Amino acid sequence: MTENDALMSDIASSARASGASKFPHLLNEVSAVAEQGVSERCAYIDEDRWLPYRRANEILAAMEDLLTRPRINRPPNLMVVGRSGNGKSHVMDHFARLHPGQKNLEGPNIIAPVMLIETPPTANATDLYDTILGMLNRAVPRATRGNERRDAAKDILGIVKTKVLLVDEINHLLSGSPKRQQDFLFALKYLSNELRMSIVISGTPESLQLIRLSDQIENRFQLEALPVWTLNDELRVLLANFEQALPLQKKSKLSSKAMASLIHSIGGDTIGSIASLLNKAAKVAITSGEEQITEEILRTCAPMSKQEKVEIRRNL
Repeated sequence: MTENDALMSDIASSARASGASKFPHLLNEVSAVAEQGVSERCAYIDEDRWLPYRRANEILAAMEDLLTRPRINRPPNLMVVGRSGNGKSHVMDHFARLHPGQKNLEGPNIIAPVMLIETPPTANATDLYDTILGMLNRAVPRATRGNERRDAAKDILGIVKTKVLLVDEINHLLSGSPKRQQDFLFALKYLSNELRMSIVISGTPESLQLIRLSDQIENRFQLEALPVWTLNDELRVLLANFEQALPLQKKSKLSSKAMASLIHSIGGDTIGSIASLLNKAAKVAITSGEEQITEEILRTCAPMSKQEKVEIRRNL
């Protein structure tokens, strides 16, 4: 079987995934939602949902490998890189949700093998330590010195047995000075070494310059890219997965070549922009009684163009 055959088989599998139900084009749990009222279904569309796709699954598998490895000196680290809106934070959040903190029957603290934090704007090492302490409800007095904050953060991560620390939006460091950037990254390196803990950072392509500040940092991180979406069979598999997850009572055939081409043309090449278009279109389909996403609905839901935004600013 060729790669193309496998991808098209995935589309067919997606169409069969829900089994017997009133709405066989939907997942079973979504089929139940499709029988609810307009407001309930629109609210459901606005909720976060996870849609699997090949590249995200590969990155999740790489992160899972970090978690299941024994603790070693110089543990491996990852950097997830992708355009804004292309799913980096969603992948990080999904991995954290797969591994929530658990009660510790042997002590007062939880066990948190995976911990997710967001990089504060213009952060330095102290901001990193404070963010970790805040996530674990360990406040320290303002007057606490930097090395004491560092030790407190290191100690609590050891106590809760964190093995993989996820640091989202590392590109926030770009608004700070080179010294603050380096302080933050070397603080991560220190925690990784001391605790034999893997670090996963995520950021935009511009943030690659951060890890290049030092060979010591760059050599520690394996790059994992989330490329933009092109008009191909993988996009059609993604659209088939979207269709299963939108509570519409009629099939929209989003994975057909014609619909995929139109969605890519209007929605753009990031998963965030595609999701935004389809969610908006699905709500129009529900409120209008159409119950399926049509080419006409997609065109009415097209995002504002740059030229239109310029015209609005000009008229303000």
